[in-house]
Amino acid sequence: KQIQRDYLGTDIIHLDFYRIYKDKDIHVSIPIVAVNRAKGEIEGGVLDQSMFSVEVSGLPVNVPPVLEVDVSNLEIGDNYTIGDLETPEGVKLLDSPDRVVFTVVPPKGMEIEEEVVAEEVEEEEAPAEGEEEGEKVEPSEESTT
Repeated sequence: KQIQRDYLGTDIIHLDFYRIYKDKDIHVSIPIVAVNRAKGEIEGGVLDQSMFSVEVSGLPVNVPPVLEVDVSNLEIGDNYTIGDLETPEGVKLLDSPDRVVFTVVPPKGMEIEEEVVAEEVEEEEAPAEGEEEGEKVEPSEESTT
């Protein structure tokens, strides 16, 4: 379960082992791996993986070494959560079902365009600092000394 190495990282100085019984549930962390290419990636998006492992419990015989997730149906802006993961019979997910595992984020150019449009709208709607609706702010003269 745990390995301690010397300061150079070459020699093992301590190992911890756990006894596993085939008829008792185990609690382990298994890796999550994306399989296939998301539709959103083909459209120019980027597949972002925010979780790389998940906590599960179950009989040792039922717990897979890795959870493979088919992300081919994810489009730009879509999320894949823990609750969407499919596990073998007898394996229970222990992490919150709302946690996001994969997201397809839009390409940088698409984000910038949306932000620029939003900023332009805010500038048009918001009155200038110190100005109320219908009033103009007159520039003040600063004295120099």
